[in-house]
Amino acid sequence: MAMATVVSADLVTLLQLRLVRLSELLYATVGELQRDAAGQGTNYDAGGRAQGFATELSDCVVGLQELVHKLPPQPPQPLLMIKQLQQQSSNLSQQLQQEQQQAELKLQQAQELHAVLAGAMLAHSATLAAS
Repeated sequence: MAMATVVSADLVTLLQLRLVRLSELLYATVGELQRDAAGQGTNYDAGGRAQGFATELSDCVVGLQELVHKLPPQPPQPLLMIKQLQQQSSNLSQQLQQEQQQAELKLQQAQELHAVLAGAMLAHSATLAAS
């Protein structure tokens, strides 16, 4: 299990590196093609260079596809654990919300009883003061 996670992590790292390389190639390609399209380029075979870029890009994409096919078909164990923890968190959140509603109801009842008792005490004090 630990070995599969390491292999998956290595594949993900390789995928990231390939994506970085693909981005570099795309930026370089676009930059040179824009430069050459404006007539400001150097005197070299622009068509040949464009073909070279196409070849490099194709090779990079093929390498990416090969790495993607090597990834495990099922999500790694940590992802499954995260999903389970999210579900538990959701369940606990619902329970806490229900308990909060019950506590608010009990608090409201206690406040009403306190108001009744306070009113009775005031009435009793007023009665004693009047006599």
